[in-house]
Amino acid sequence: MLCWEASTYAEPLKVGLAYASADGAADLSLNWMANEGLLRAVTDLGVVGTTYTPTTEADYDALLNQCVDDGNALCLSVGFQMADATWNSAAAHPDVDFAIVDLLGKLSWTICAASSSQSKRPDIWPAPWPG
Repeated sequence: MLCWEASTYAEPLKVGLAYASADGAADLSLNWMANEGLLRAVTDLGVVGTTYTPTTEADYDALLNQCVDDGNALCLSVGFQMADATWNSAAAHPDVDFAIVDLLGKLSWTICAASSSQSKRPDIWPAPWPG
């Protein structure tokens, strides 16, 4: 079941997928699965997908900022290692939605609450970043 219909948007939805490792989708794990989901969204829903691959962990912030600069409506990061960079980018870009794969518990809700469309919903828990 689809959450939304591609025909409801005037232009194709742009989604960026940022990997936590230089292996990208070749890891045959979470990165690969996220990439498969993006490819399916491109094929089935008409989404425009772009992937971002770091050279080192120091690239995370730049990758997510590039995702925003490229005009993506959703920036999806893969890997708990990207949690801080995802949070920082979401806080700096409230008009863009962010999500992260491989982050447990309340942290993932906190990331969702940082995006503009989710933070307007009263049922999303807008807790501060646990430190």
